[in-house]
Amino acid sequence: MGSATVGGRGMRQRLDAGIASYADYQCRRYFPVLDGLRAVAILLVFTAHTDDQRWLGHLNGGVGVTIFFVLSGYLITTLSLREEQRSGRLDVRAFYVRRVFRIAPVYILILAFYCVLIIVMGYESDRHDVFVDQLPYYAFGFPEHGHFFLINEAAAPPFAGAWSIGIEEKFYLLWPLIGFVLLSGAFLWRAGLCVLAAAACAVAPYVFRDGAYIEPYVGILIGCTVALLLQNPRTFTWCRWLASTPVFAGSVVAFALVLFVFFPEDHPRNVYVVTVLLLGLAMFGLVLRTRGAVNWLAWRPVVFVGEISYVFYLVHTFAINAVEDSGVNPFDGPSSVLVTVALALPIAIIGSYVVHRIVELPFIAIGRRLGHRDASQMHSVN
Repeated sequence: MGSATVGGRGMRQRLDAGIASYADYQCRRYFPVLDGLRAVAILLVFTAHTDDQRWLGHLNGGVGVTIFFVLSGYLITTLSLREEQRSGRLDVRAFYVRRVFRIAPVYILILAFYCVLIIVMGYESDRHDVFVDQLPYYAFGFPEHGHFFLINEAAAPPFAGAWSIGIEEKFYLLWPLIGFVLLSGAFLWRAGLCVLAAAACAVAPYVFRDGAYIEPYVGILIGCTVALLLQNPRTFTWCRWLASTPVFAGSVVAFALVLFVFFPEDHPRNVYVVTVLLLGLAMFGLVLRTRGAVNWLAWRPVVFVGEISYVFYLVHTFAINAVEDSGVNPFDGPSSVLVTVALALPIAIIGSYVVHRIVELPFIAIGRRLGHRDASQMHSVN
């Protein structure tokens, strides 16, 4: 019995050595590994939008959007919980102001650019009509219509990739009201609601056709659940165990196996839920582990790509299309896509950085000023 006690103490010491305590976690205001994870997500999305998917299709780049959803749920909920803890409540009006200035300026700019290219200049005339038909949905907060309603159409509308922004906008609209006004301070009610709502969203596509519109919220709600469990001191102890090396490594390996080995390219719904759950499990290790394999995500070049990921998400297809339509790629066959990536990726990064500096950052600063966000408080792109 004595040796078991010593062994248990040694295990706890090893656990403590590489995993943040509750106090340390609460003191952290920035998680660079999450910006690094954004970089991974956006590069996966990038690979999904090249014409030739014979090689890159095996990366299942659409999962990059799922990563964004889990991150958004975690970060927004953690920011809101910490404001509630610090001030007694979430300032919902200020929250909306910050969200609008964070999302809308770049979104409007890129949508306007699409309008100039397609309506004024006649670019991609074969998709002119479908773009004009979808324009009211893009302009009035429902961009996912072009993705889900026309998902089986031969001519998907330009800018259909903005569908995920519509999903996140509705989360930003409803979650503060439900989670921080209606259920203010109620941990069990919040956590229970997230779990039940995630289950409902997961089964919705099997129940009715338009259930596909709410299925993506599974990822966001799992991210919210992770944030709630980490913020509560009573459940934090279990979260530290979930961040231990065996559990964290197991979740990452399982995710990789599902993604690259067992994951058919058509992204079946039963596998989607599995990937979301594995991502949620991996989140504990990503935000609590203070050393080890996650550190490469905090490497400055990787973090940089994560910092410009929102703009990159909206503009990277311009770079891909420019390279693919220019005829500068002299190669044919599967290897040609590598040349396309090598040419389009730096163009997309440079273009994203310019928009990030000139448009995104100034408007984020305005939103924080109007929304009374103290720059010393937690941040991570969101």
